[in-house]
Amino acid sequence: MKKLLLLSLFLSLTLIGRAWAQNRVISGRVLDVTTNEGLPGVSVLVKGSSVGTATNAEGTYTLSVPADATTLVFKQLGYGSLERAITNSNTIDVSLSVSTEELSEVVVTALGISREKRALGYAVADIDAQQLVQKSEPDVVRTLSGKVAGVVVSNSSSTPGGSTRIIIRGNTSMSKANGPLFVVDGIPYDNKQTDSDSPLVEGTNYSNRAADIDPNNIASMTILKGAAAGALYGSRAAGGVVVITTKTGSMQRGVKGIQINYNSGYSLETIAGLPEYQNSYGTGANFVGPFLTNGSWGPRFGSPEAPATLPHPQAGNPNFPNIPAGTTIPYQAAPNNVKDFFNTGSLFDNSISLTGNSDNAKFTAVVSRYDQKGIIPNSSFLRHNISAGGSGTYNKFVIGGNVAYTNSYQRGPLVGGSSAQGGASALSRIMFLPRNLDLQNLPNTDPVTNGSVFGWLSTQADNPYWSTNNNSFTSRVDRVAGNITASYAIKDWLTLSYTGGVNTYTDARRSTIRPGNTGKYATGRTVEDMIQNTELEQTVLLTFDKNLTEDLSLKAIVGNNINQRVFESTSFLGTGSVVFGIDNLSNATEIQPYGSTIQKRRLVGVLADVTLGYKDWAYLNATARRDNSSTLNKGGDVNKPGRGFFYPSVSGSVIFTEALGLDYSWLSSGKIRAGYARVGNDAGPYESGLVTYFSNPKYGNNVGTTDFPFNGVPAQALNFAINNPALTPEFTNEFEVGTDFDFFKNRINISASYYDRRTTNQIGDVTLPTASGFYQLRTNFGEISNKGVELAATVVPVDLRGFRWSSTFNFTHNKNIVEKLTEGVDQIVINAAFGSGLVQPILMPGQPFGVLYGSNADRDEQGNLLVDPSTGRLIPALNPKVIGNPNPQFLMGFINQFTFKGLTLNTLIDYRKGGNIYSTTLQSELGRGVTKDTEDRDQLYVIKGVKGDPITHQPIRDANGNTIPNNTAISLNDYYFGTGSAGIGGTAEQSIYDATTVRLREVTLGYDLPKTLLAKTPFSMINVSLSGRNLYWYSPNIPKYTNYDPEVNTFNSASNAQGIEFTNSPSTRRYGVNLRVTF
Repeated sequence: MKKLLLLSLFLSLTLIGRAWAQNRVISGRVLDVTTNEGLPGVSVLVKGSSVGTATNAEGTYTLSVPADATTLVFKQLGYGSLERAITNSNTIDVSLSVSTEELSEVVVTALGISREKRALGYAVADIDAQQLVQKSEPDVVRTLSGKVAGVVVSNSSSTPGGSTRIIIRGNTSMSKANGPLFVVDGIPYDNKQTDSDSPLVEGTNYSNRAADIDPNNIASMTILKGAAAGALYGSRAAGGVVVITTKTGSMQRGVKGIQINYNSGYSLETIAGLPEYQNSYGTGANFVGPFLTNGSWGPRFGSPEAPATLPHPQAGNPNFPNIPAGTTIPYQAAPNNVKDFFNTGSLFDNSISLTGNSDNAKFTAVVSRYDQKGIIPNSSFLRHNISAGGSGTYNKFVIGGNVAYTNSYQRGPLVGGSSAQGGASALSRIMFLPRNLDLQNLPNTDPVTNGSVFGWLSTQADNPYWSTNNNSFTSRVDRVAGNITASYAIKDWLTLSYTGGVNTYTDARRSTIRPGNTGKYATGRTVEDMIQNTELEQTVLLTFDKNLTEDLSLKAIVGNNINQRVFESTSFLGTGSVVFGIDNLSNATEIQPYGSTIQKRRLVGVLADVTLGYKDWAYLNATARRDNSSTLNKGGDVNKPGRGFFYPSVSGSVIFTEALGLDYSWLSSGKIRAGYARVGNDAGPYESGLVTYFSNPKYGNNVGTTDFPFNGVPAQALNFAINNPALTPEFTNEFEVGTDFDFFKNRINISASYYDRRTTNQIGDVTLPTASGFYQLRTNFGEISNKGVELAATVVPVDLRGFRWSSTFNFTHNKNIVEKLTEGVDQIVINAAFGSGLVQPILMPGQPFGVLYGSNADRDEQGNLLVDPSTGRLIPALNPKVIGNPNPQFLMGFINQFTFKGLTLNTLIDYRKGGNIYSTTLQSELGRGVTKDTEDRDQLYVIKGVKGDPITHQPIRDANGNTIPNNTAISLNDYYFGTGSAGIGGTAEQSIYDATTVRLREVTLGYDLPKTLLAKTPFSMINVSLSGRNLYWYSPNIPKYTNYDPEVNTFNSASNAQGIEFTNSPSTRRYGVNLRVTF
């Protein structure tokens, strides 16, 4: 027995020795051919086998290879693969180059996972950081306008720091915000829009919190459009995801040494939407007086019917001793009374960054300051950003972290609806001033009462100058975001990683309407708010990444994610004023609580991600996430929070040109992809809990309300709605297919996607019988669909002798439909009716999302307008109907870049087809007769339509039963003003316009100084550029001389109401000069 054991041991050692003798050890280093730095994580494989390893942090490797091995294969994300023959040498060093193929590019996807585009089964958009800076635009979200297929960006105001709305692939929720999740350096970045006052009634327009992001600190931005792309974010991914990696948060090292960059830009801002005013007619009606009116329909200046002078509005007023009784003012045009009100604004942007790189460490710091002065007097936005971060590699351990601080201060005028508060808005009259009201040379303030004085309109609206000096809102934000990342390579193919961080901000606000205004709060009003939002996030991932064979690769990830959000706000209302001009609560005669909120929620998720690759031309990816939310109840029991839901996805891609071995000179690569996923939109805190209370309710509508505190007495009320303990998240299921082509070695790239997404279990309110004691039940019901096509193409028509022209085109078509609500609910109002004719955005089954619903004119069976033969005006219909669709039919963007010997010209033109807007600015400019559109008014006007009976609302017919064409002529004044008109006093339908627009949105012209000129200086790069924004637009269906820009919206990013404009601030045009220097 002992002899047998000894013989077996001898044979075993002999076999092991032979096997060891047949292997050899090869080592070496893999470098980046550009930086000559070591590349970590490069796969080193023996061709034709599963034997392999990966380079360490310094780019070195050691591999035991079989004696019969002939070739090593080197692979790395974003780099071209390389094969090297095995020779007699035991050292093989190689250098890899960044791949120029589109499909080999690397993008950062969900949870910060880097993937090659060729492996993606869904569409993403990778935004170059240079597209976001020095564009005469401080808002990083607005810089995306027209650049990305499937992404729609709109702004609620041109005032500095105004809110910006971003929607990806349409609206998915009836009652919740539809914007995407922002993730910065792996930590969610709250982009909430919180309204302290109504943007319509009180006229405040606070920033959404993406305004805190410093564009100068962005290293990369990836937009995850579809559900499959964002599925790892589970119940937060219904609106898409914007993933941002900052320069201070990036672990990617550059050239060894220290580098300093300085960026500076200065832009001038002017009013762009200034109408061409008629200066032939003054105040009055139908060519006669009275002359103390809003409208400019009076006699022609200098005509026999026109008075030479008018009484001075303050003549004989004892508060104005310098204006005695009998003082007059000329009845003549004040041609620049609107233009001279607006300032020339400015934007001044400065940023300096310092980056240091060594063999195994990196440090970056960025300091930026942005200062904007708006075109409206006393409007401004000031932002400071300070960021610092670093990372280091120590053997198998990598650690990094960064911290960013933002301080911003916003001051704006009140710009609400022109009649919502009786005129306290600065824009109540300014865009349609009477043509003979000399705003600049008439007093604006009563020297005794300090109240507003506004010519002969003093009882109707605040003087715009007085309003901008005395009615305002301010916001000071302090924000801190910090994160820590760490990873440990347990094996070459197994890594444990951790990301954790906090993002918190406070927002101190004050809204002031001083006494002496003509609005709703005549004795003065001050609201002070303190808002705090804190978000904690941590993610742990275990990643297995290995080539199972030469042809088969596997990347598997399991992990855990925990998120906690706490939102708190307190508000106090002060009424009355002890001393005029002191704007704080201590100066109020009465102070009451104005509401407080505290919300706390927690989300715990477990997740998995598996990607299987075959021969680098076929990929299959599957993800799964289960979220347990504190806002949902297990079994519908409010005492058992933490109900969980499952969010899966599957996607795949095939590079068919490689799979089929297609070798054409004109076709470099071709890929098809498809994906399916389910994501969600979680319920808000306490929506599934007990009935809540709220402080100081308001009863009534936007104009007439009973507000608490009432006569100094505060109140607390039971909420009108009952919560549903069995509430679930909103679920979005999406199917997506697409293809990507590369022709002529990257000279032409084409990407196309089709998607069909359905969002069910909408969270909304169902009306209850009044006998229940409540108005509504919050529950799940309804379905919204989005079906769309996205196209993106980049062409390089010319690349010859230093001249290069590249052109990028993107196309977006999305059909956003309310498929169904629930039994007994015919429609849901997004925002209550307001304005002439009462227009409101609604949700109605079978209709596009947010259609405009309001008053309209009667029509016959053929659609002809019915005209009252006794007045020559339209006959208002008895019932409201759908009168407009704010959603565009499609969007297109055209980006062109021309480069030649250091000179670069970039242009962006975008086109919007269709979509309606309801505008009280247009209604008032036409109804007041102030633009050149109404200057030709000597002839009479006959409305095209048929005669109708205003009693029966039916067409009048002749003896043969035929309708009778209208032949009653009216003046242009009557056509645009009064009941049945097409302007003020008319139905809402007559103030609906087609918002089709082509726009020159962005132009930059830059020059890089020659390297030879900088050779003996400390500068490695100097670039000087000119920039312009919103330089031109053409809206063919908008009245010509109004110069109205339809890219405006009164409701901000917190609202799903779109396509409605109530005397908003006009759009602006910017011209800038910029400097970039690298030391």
